[in-house]
Amino acid sequence: MEHEPLIRLLKQYENITPEDEGNIKRHFSCRSFKKGEVILPAGLPCNKLIFVNKGLLRAFYDENGRQVTRMIAWENRFLTNLVSFQHFSENIETFECIEDAEILLITRHDLEMLLRDSVSLHKVYSRLLEEYSAVNLNRLHLLSMADVLSKMRILKTDYAHLIGRVNDNILASFLFISRSAFARHKSGLFL
Repeated sequence: MEHEPLIRLLKQYENITPEDEGNIKRHFSCRSFKKGEVILPAGLPCNKLIFVNKGLLRAFYDENGRQVTRMIAWENRFLTNLVSFQHFSENIETFECIEDAEILLITRHDLEMLLRDSVSLHKVYSRLLEEYSAVNLNRLHLLSMADVLSKMRILKTDYAHLIGRVNDNILASFLFISRSAFARHKSGLFL
């Protein structure tokens, strides 16, 4: 049951064989974490690709004493630091649960074995990488906007499901604005 959300998602991209399903179940391990728990601390290589079955996770880093949330992952989404994951290099980010979470994890080595053994899963992975890149480009666009109101509008239209589910400090860091600027403009989210 714990692998079914992942398998359902992958089947939206490509036909997955019963053998692929078995390999997914064998290579992805299921873990539970509590709110506030760190899945991966900064400074260690990111050797995990994470799939969120339930809950919310974030990847954040410190910039001059200020937390910056690079990514928030919710149900049926993936989270990793792609550069560190691909090259097993140092990871500057911390992965943290912002809600109790049930996740599936796969290591880089296990993912390579999984993709080597399945053309279908290799195609899915390529498409997911394209989507992940698009999400990151959209985030870069959001962060480069100088206008706080524009950022708040994007939060309301593209990330409305996070409002009320994620605290204001994290949402402000996700938008790369100050907590006080977020508080001044927050009422516009509910209009």
